[in-house]
Parts: sequence; structure tokens; C-alpha cells
Amino acid sequence: GINAEYGETAADSTDLPDERKYLEIGWCAVAVTLSIIGNTVLLYASIRYQAIKLDRVTIVLMENLAVADLGLVLFAISPRVVHILRDNDGTLFGRETLNKITIQPRLMCTAMNISLIPILNSCKLLSLLCPFRVRNYRYRDGYKIVTALWTASGLTCASIMVWTKFLTRFPPKLFIAVIAVLAVLLLLILLTTFALLITVHKARGVSRQGFFSVILVSITFLIGYVVIWAVDRFVTFSIFRILYSIHYICSFCNPVIYYITIRSFKEYVNSNLRSIFR
Repeated sequence: GINAEYGETAADSTDLPDERKYLEIGWCAVAVTLSIIGNTVLLYASIRYQAIKLDRVTIVLMENLAVADLGLVLFAISPRVVHILRDNDGTLFGRETLNKITIQPRLMCTAMNISLIPILNSCKLLSLLCPFRVRNYRYRDGYKIVTALWTASGLTCASIMVWTKFLTRFPPKLFIAVIAVLAVLLLLILLTTFALLITVHKARGVSRQGFFSVILVSITFLIGYVVIWAVDRFVTFSIFRILYSIHYICSFCNPVIYYITIRSFKEYVNSNLRSIFR
């Protein structure tokens, strides 16, 4: 669960066999490398060359989802390697110290991920139901949304950290409150994804590439997080660690989904690859 994600499981990392340690470090390295490459290319292509041809608010939301994924790479996956390699020696790079340093931005980026996806679904749903209204949206409308989300996430996470005195394990009452909020957000993701699927299926005469992108992002996120949290209390620690590591795929799969489903982004990547290997 949340306590496991933000410090509990890390405490047992040094007890893993060497083979498991090297395997998990290798998987973390793959996730970090692919996420940095994929999300950086996505941000550069979108901001510099406008390579994603969708409505403006959707583009801004996708860009900030990439920023949140890069934040999780920096503050969640990368410290995981330190958790595996180092004992809790109390140094600057000790596990407990690193947890206290990274937990605030880690929570903030996770909150952004969970908040952006239902809004992204709702935006695409609105573009089907009210297409003429969405066409009038500007980039500044998207920036207002993400600024409000980043601010709310940051203030909420900072308040939690101050309240708990930067503990890496939440008190029971706060833990229940956080789980309740997460459950509501995950339910919103599920409902908006289902509504978008139904609406796209019934729609006629519209381009579906952006809709399939958002739907696949939502499904991947749900598989990556909901399944892991659901099985947390029903499997052994070793199996949980394997499943928990699998969800790192969420940090780098979005650019792959965009490449497959968004024609303009695929053309941009292909043209640059051809120029590199020419």
C-alpha cells in the first residue's frame, strides 16, 4: 500500500539475495533510461516543434503528465537503487534520510499523475460532446488547469509532511484518509475511461487517434497501480516486490503509446531517426 511505497518496503531491500538485487537494479536502470529518453523527446517535440496535433488543452495536460513521470523517475525509481544498495547508515545517502528528502516531491508527482488522467479523459470526452466549445480553448486554459493542480498537489503534500513531521510511514488515520482520496481519484479514472470508451464507440465521423491515446494511457495506469495496491495484502512480500517493480513501466509507456497512436508524433520521431541513421 501507500506505506509500503513510501518507505516500508525499502527497509527490507538489503535483505534481498544478490541476484534479486542486481535484477531489480537492472530493471530500474531500464525504466529510468527509457523514461528520460521518451518523455524528454515528447516534451521537446511538443514544445519546440508542436509535433502533437491535438486540441491545445490536451497537449498541455500530456506535457505535464510527462513532467510528472520524469519527477517519479528522479524521486522514486532512482532512489530505489540507493535503497537496494545502501544500509540505513544515517548518512546523506542512507535509506531513511533519502526517504525524507524525496517523499515530498514523490507524493506530489504521484498526485499529479493520478489527478491529470481523469482530467485528460474528461477533456477528450468534452471534445466529443461539445466540439465547437473545445476548439475555442487556448494554451492558457490548459496552463491554468495544470498550475492549479501543481499548486494544490504541492500544498497538500507539504501539509501532510509538516503534520506527520516528515515521517516516511503515515499514521493510521492519515493513511485511511489518503487511501480514501486515492480511491475516489482512481474511481474517477475508471468512470471517465469507461465513458470515453462508450462515447468514442458511438461517435461517427471523428478522428479517434487522440482518444485512443488517452484511453490506453488510462488503462495502463490502472493496470500498473490498481492491481498492485489490490494484491498488496494477499501475496507474499517477494511476489509483491516483483509486482511493485512492474508498475515502473507506467513511467515510460506513455511516449510509446503516443508514438503508436498519434500520427504527427510518429512522423516527427521517424523523420529524426532517419536523419540520425542516414
